[in-house]
Amino acid sequence: MKSLAFIITSDFIENKAGGGQVFKSNLKTLEAIYGRVKIYSFNFLKRKVETYNYENGKLNQTKDFLRLSYLRTKYSNLILKTFCYLKLSFKYELFWVEHFYALPSYKTTPNFIFKKIIYSQHDFLFKIKALRNKMPKEKLFVEETTTISKCKSIVAGNQLEVNFCKTTLKKQSYYLPISIDKISVSDFDDSKTIIHLGSFNTTASKQGFEYFVDYILPYVQNDIKIKLIGQCTDQYNFENIKGYGFVDCLEDHLKTGTISIIPWKHDTGQRTRVFESLSFGCVIVSYSVLGEIIPELINNVNCILVHSEIEFANVINDIFCDVEKRKRIAKEAVNTARKFSFMKRVTNFKKILEF
Repeated sequence: MKSLAFIITSDFIENKAGGGQVFKSNLKTLEAIYGRVKIYSFNFLKRKVETYNYENGKLNQTKDFLRLSYLRTKYSNLILKTFCYLKLSFKYELFWVEHFYALPSYKTTPNFIFKKIIYSQHDFLFKIKALRNKMPKEKLFVEETTTISKCKSIVAGNQLEVNFCKTTLKKQSYYLPISIDKISVSDFDDSKTIIHLGSFNTTASKQGFEYFVDYILPYVQNDIKIKLIGQCTDQYNFENIKGYGFVDCLEDHLKTGTISIIPWKHDTGQRTRVFESLSFGCVIVSYSVLGEIIPELINNVNCILVHSEIEFANVINDIFCDVEKRKRIAKEAVNTARKFSFMKRVTNFKKILEF
């Protein structure tokens, strides 16, 4: 197996949102292949590259790899990344790079370095940032797509973005969502409770739920309760909406048949909460685009996918009264979860690393 360095930005170390889940899932998979993974983490604030060993499921910090704290120019981060990749290129045959900000600049980095990069694509930043502040991001689109197109290959948990990378960017790309560590089947949940998973530090989770409150919730039955689970959700505490923040034990909240809503109607994002919901046998209610992003999701088989806000509300109202349908979808959700086993992911990763 070719030697490999895992490259991230420092904010991923303590990240418990979707990006952090992807990082940890990829790291765990590579550990199963290599035994130990060497991590190089860009700390742009301190202008240094921190290093870690990941072994036996534990992350241990080691001596820093590179420090350029004397830099005081607007190009400090670019210089730090360029020096780091050049130095690492003498030691490693492959770079696993997590997220766009950890990639080197195509303007200053030799092509031979890009030919070593397997890029873990979380979502397209030019799309997310445009959705965040309602402004087009043409400059970022050019920078992002040009940089990505230079990489050796791309891994993503979004089938639509994989297709874009294959057809438009002409890159070898692989659809590989995160793995499901375990399946937790419980007693059936017949309560009128909705779960919304996702950190409110992320655009898709926060804006998606706010959209739900404004355009869907007014048409949902008044006696339905909503639980919010994820970082920064504990700021919500209203009559029928309760935020719990990040929780270590999802078993306290997710049950077989629990309604899990994903009210994000755009075509970018990893949607890691999908796999948590499937693993518990929850009934996912979302927009139809989710079935294009994750093709294993099939409407009225292992989830419910809708086209409009009124349909979203009507489904929620109806599904609480149709216990048999909830049980059938919950059973198929668990069956679907088994398709995302850890060992299958390890096998797929080995093929990518040998490509």
